[in-house]
Amino acid sequence: MPIKIVLPDPPFFDTTKLEKLCHERAINLTIYRDLALDAEQLQARIVDADVVVVDVLSTYNEQSLARCKRLRYLVTASVGTNHIDLDYCKKHAIEVSNFARYNSRAVAEMAFANLISLLRHVPYANWSVSPEAGSVNHSAIWSWSPTIV
Repeated sequence: MPIKIVLPDPPFFDTTKLEKLCHERAINLTIYRDLALDAEQLQARIVDADVVVVDVLSTYNEQSLARCKRLRYLVTASVGTNHIDLDYCKKHAIEVSNFARYNSRAVAEMAFANLISLLRHVPYANWSVSPEAGSVNHSAIWSWSPTIV
């Protein structure tokens, strides 16, 4: 019986190379381009899969995995695994992997960008020109923190 790989959530990455590789190796690959409406539909998508490649868009727990008797490997295309019931997977011999260092540089860049944004009062500046700002005494708000030069 050929291996069946399922991507039950819309992939956020280009699947061209994966599709080519699976075709060359006669691996059955199913890619869904829409979100499952509920746990039952999600379960129907993965029920006969050997491998499931997921994102954080759906939750993988007993309700969605219970009928997946062939499932042996679940990989999440994310750093976090809080959308996967790891205890259930361990109990049912389903190996789970994540992208442990995925986007580390981008996360660090975002942290520094947010830090600079806060130091330069960018969120306040953005808010102060919005209609919600109204007739607030802006000088009182600025007095609590000096501008860093």
